[in-house]
Order: sequence, then C-alpha cells, then structure tokens
Amino acid sequence: MIKKKNDVLLSINDGNYYVANFAFKHINIDINRGDIVGIIGKNGAGKTTLLNLLAGIYIWKKGNIIRNVTNVGYCFDDLSVPMDLNIRELKRIFKKLIYNWDSDFFEFLLKKLKLPQDKPCKTFSKGMKMQLNVAIALSHHAELLILDEVTAGLDILVRRNLINLVFNYSQKYNVPIVLTTHNLADVANLCTKFVLVNNGKVKLKEKTEHQTGKDIEKMFYDFLESENYS
Repeated sequence: MIKKKNDVLLSINDGNYYVANFAFKHINIDINRGDIVGIIGKNGAGKTTLLNLLAGIYIWKKGNIIRNVTNVGYCFDDLSVPMDLNIRELKRIFKKLIYNWDSDFFEFLLKKLKLPQDKPCKTFSKGMKMQLNVAIALSHHAELLILDEVTAGLDILVRRNLINLVFNYSQKYNVPIVLTTHNLADVANLCTKFVLVNNGKVKLKEKTEHQTGKDIEKMFYDFLESENYS
C-alpha cells in the first residue's frame, strides 16, 4: 500500500511562516515512519496552523523543507462534506474527485463502523460524523495521518473505536500520525514524541517509556513559563 521506502517522510529545518499577527520562526521537526506525534498547546497557540503547514495546506515562507509524502489523510474536528447528502451519494463523488480513492477499503470501513448509508449526514451524531471523517481520511492510501482534536467530546466507546481504528492502520502500514489533543494521558500512552506549542514557539520532545500525562503536563507548563520570561 505504501510505496516510499524513505524513513523520513517530512523534515522541517529552520522553517518560518508568518501571517497577520502570527508567526512561526526557526521551527525544526522531523516526522518518520512509525512516529506518533502529539501536538500540545493552549487554545489559539497555533496548533491547527502547524497541522496545516505539516499537511501542506499552508506553505512555509522560508526554510529547508523535505517532503517525501503525497497523500495526507487530514481529519478536522468537524465533517467537511455536503451535509444534505448521504453516504451512498458521497461515495460516487469521492470516487470521481479524490486521488487514489479506494472504494473497497472505504466500504470495508463503513461496515466495520456500522454507519448508515441512506441517512443525510446532517442527521449524524458527532461521533458518527467523526467516524465518517476518519474513514474518508484512511481510504485514499494515506501516507501521513493528521488528526485535529478528532476524539474531543466523543463518548467512551466511540472514542476507543476511533483510536483503535487509526492506530491499527498506522501500525499495519507503518504510517505516521500527527495529532492535536488536550488529553495528555493519550500523549503519554500513544505517542512516540510530542511537540509543545506556544504563540509561534515550538519544542519537539522524544517521549520516554515511563513518562505519564502528569510528567508531560509539568513539562508543558515549564515550557510556557520559560517562554513567558524569554
């Protein structure tokens, strides 16, 4: 399924991005096959902007950028499809419009998630919308998964099913994941590295085996304090 052999899918060296009153300066991030990267920051700190830069939706203004990835599966925190349509209608659109679309895999995921195909998407619960969102992201041979708060506000069962689905895909196809979350226990339990973000400042950290959510929380607040006084 994944054709590229290079372990480094994305490398940002001295990346700079600026717009209006916000800027990232001198950012250094490497994303390799098998990485699970958690992005941590306060609301408005620039987490979604950083995701858009990593996905290639926004373009770095300066820096040495190496991108060995073509297909990015990007899940926003809401479903971005025509909400009056049902899944059967959407399947016909996806087949025509989405590059590398895998209809059989999408059908497999729909059955696994037990999503109704004849009801308009506007009638879906938040959990159903996010499950459909993830299924779409996985169904075009994604080489990198970017998840923006996809489990926020979901009930325990749906949340567990989504996490299992995404991480099983990641492990089976050696696809890295970059995710934003406010759940630091998830970062401790699932991630191999994490990124601290605060008003354009970014620090990449390798996660050690025994770090807990409390440990990461302390590191985050220490980072905020150091940036406030720098």
